[in-house]
Amino acid sequence: SSRMGQLSQIWNPDKSDDNSESDVGNPPTDPGSDFSGYNPSAPVDAALEETVLAGLLALEEEIDLRAYTLSKEELAVVMSGILYSHPELFYLDAAYSYVTGGDGYVAKLIPRYTYGAAEVATMRVAYDAAIAEIVANAPQTGSDFDKILYLHDYFVRYYSYDKTLTIRDAYTFFTQKTGVCQAYMLGLIAAADALGLESLPVTSDAMKHAWNLVKVDGYWYHVDITWDDSNTLPTRISYDYFLQSDTGLAAIDAGKPDDSRHYDWTAAVSATDVTYDNALFRAANTGIVRYGTRYYVAVKDSTAGKDVRGTIYCGEQPTALARLTDITGGVFSAGGGSYYPDCYCDLYLDGCVLYYHSGNSVGYINLATSAQGVLLVGGLGVGESIYGFLHKEGASLQLLVATSPGALTYRTVTVTVP
Repeated sequence: SSRMGQLSQIWNPDKSDDNSESDVGNPPTDPGSDFSGYNPSAPVDAALEETVLAGLLALEEEIDLRAYTLSKEELAVVMSGILYSHPELFYLDAAYSYVTGGDGYVAKLIPRYTYGAAEVATMRVAYDAAIAEIVANAPQTGSDFDKILYLHDYFVRYYSYDKTLTIRDAYTFFTQKTGVCQAYMLGLIAAADALGLESLPVTSDAMKHAWNLVKVDGYWYHVDITWDDSNTLPTRISYDYFLQSDTGLAAIDAGKPDDSRHYDWTAAVSATDVTYDNALFRAANTGIVRYGTRYYVAVKDSTAGKDVRGTIYCGEQPTALARLTDITGGVFSAGGGSYYPDCYCDLYLDGCVLYYHSGNSVGYINLATSAQGVLLVGGLGVGESIYGFLHKEGASLQLLVATSPGALTYRTVTVTVP
């Protein structure tokens, strides 16, 4: 759903006390998952882990572990750690067997593979190509923030949650562009690695959910792309769970029921830095864009009157943004004379021209000359509002139009711009 787990507030200007809310669904979880064995705090022999990993990468049918005094419990820790940290082992089944020696320690690991060696060789080519496609337009030499922002927004825009609750591996996630939380987690680990970012798994067996920790400028932060994903309107992006500290993650979910909050998670490290916890972009419903050295984001302005739909902020630091312009014009209609007071303004950058919109108009700012204007958009149906930009060809800008920010269907209209 769009902005899963959040409530879309509707305000009726004719009934100032009517502050009704519409539930758009609980965040997705994976009831079939079992993260109970993941224990990154347990000590693991590095040589042992290297031996197991090498054997799995080579698709060995039996991996000799007689050189290690390894209990079955310790083997379970090693296997779960590898399973959740190595997306390239997409062919590894979670189930495995083992043989113990006369001393009671594990002598052989017998992995279970979901594909044969020939199939895996072919799949590896497609797997590598998918990662290359994902990072092809990434800021290869950009900051850590730029890289994780790119990956977060890429997966939110082009991937969707697997409602069959069956796709957990990175290969199928990449090739079908859908998966459950474990697949999102593994996919981000793989893509982040391709951009030189460190990412670790976070799991919660109590939640039946998994997400990531990502290292940005030397500090670890939570990134839960699954819960930020909006798979209805293609322009919707949430930053609720982007670069949160441990305390920030708990705070943003405070007061929510268990099926809509993060709790009882297991991770190898703590996320203690709070740099981004109260960042202005946290309130955005659409993507951050960058022009030159500046970031631009549209958010709701809770201090403004009803004639202001929101405000565009900009700045060279994503945590220190200043007001650029107000977003005025038509409301984001909720039908029956009501409207959504939140801001659903999308931003679209074409060269040096930044386009934005209200519910029924398109504004533009030339970031090089400061020239700007607003165009009224015709052709909207009853209850329809503009919720995003799809693309621009020549002077024609294609707009996404729907009856609500969580609409399952939408259509497009075109406006001619300067």
